[in-house]
Amino acid sequence: MFKKRNVVAGLLLAATLLVICTGCSDVPEKAVAEKADAEQIRNNPKLGFAPLPIKFGEAVGLVVHFNQGETLEHLENLKDLGVKWVRDEENWAGVEKKKGEYVWPEKRLKRLKFYKENGIGVIFAVTYAANKNVYPDDPYNPEGFGGYAVAAAKLHKEAGVEVVLEIFNEPHNFGLMQKYGGKWYGSADCAWIDHYLKMANEAVRQVKAYDPNIKLLADEDVWTNHYWYLEGNLDKRIDGFAIHPYTFHGNTPGPEIAHFGQGTESWMKDWTIIDDDRS
Repeated sequence: MFKKRNVVAGLLLAATLLVICTGCSDVPEKAVAEKADAEQIRNNPKLGFAPLPIKFGEAVGLVVHFNQGETLEHLENLKDLGVKWVRDEENWAGVEKKKGEYVWPEKRLKRLKFYKENGIGVIFAVTYAANKNVYPDDPYNPEGFGGYAVAAAKLHKEAGVEVVLEIFNEPHNFGLMQKYGGKWYGSADCAWIDHYLKMANEAVRQVKAYDPNIKLLADEDVWTNHYWYLEGNLDKRIDGFAIHPYTFHGNTPGPEIAHFGQGTESWMKDWTIIDDDRS
């Protein structure tokens, strides 16, 4: 009798556990299904929702030059092409004309509205020198530059547009080397690199204090200079590096492709390094 009761009790316990476990196993499946349904609804423009942006790093984007004269009518081309990330910019001097006051061009605000409506994320290049009326003797003031980076982050976040900040654009080409000196390819005691690191670190410090989830990228088109950044005191919270993969000119292909791509027409050299079969 005792054994029979134990068997019955055991069967009841097993059945109870089975019900509990079965119920538990449904929970993640329901959560996944509900999430999928929510995303399908969120991506349905017929319901009035903007499409979700593709996560940064999951797709190839497009560099746009609307602040350099490209007309806004071409915005629709981004939609037609299915572009989900763009690299855009506004120059610091044109936005902060009075210290601490950031006034964004109307065309910029129109672009943001379009990006939001079409689920397009922005890699925003925080560029160049300060307005002379704000920093007449210190056009690359690190603290002021960091403040501009925060203003750019706020602009996009408040507009509901995903943003990644690119810290400057080719600093050795556009002002820093010319003002502070040093080799274009960097060195252990390169003045322009030292100052760039001050600007980059201040941008990281201020932006991460505003929102630690916003990504920032260090920038240079000469690849070796990124190593000098790492050798220097670049803030460890930097999220990545913006590398500009320019190809060599056709008559100077460089060591990587000199052997394999010597006879390839220059317009076909899309990448600096190619495979043996030139694919």
